[in-house]
Amino acid sequence: MSSEKISFEQALKELQDIVHKLETGELNLDEAVKMYERGVELKVYCEQLLKDTKSRIQELEAKTKTQQAE
Repeated sequence: MSSEKISFEQALKELQDIVHKLETGELNLDEAVKMYERGVELKVYCEQLLKDTKSRIQELEAKTKTQQAE
């Protein structure tokens, strides 16, 4: 599943699951590397969603302040 088609909450849950699996040490090297790669992809995806959300909130706050000043 591509991370671009899942919600922040789904991506975060999948990332938490990956961390748990990696911490158990039960994966073979190839599986661990694939999980790690997916984890990095999800981390970047979540960070971008948070950055975008922060920008949207800042825009709304600026708009609200502008409207209040009028």
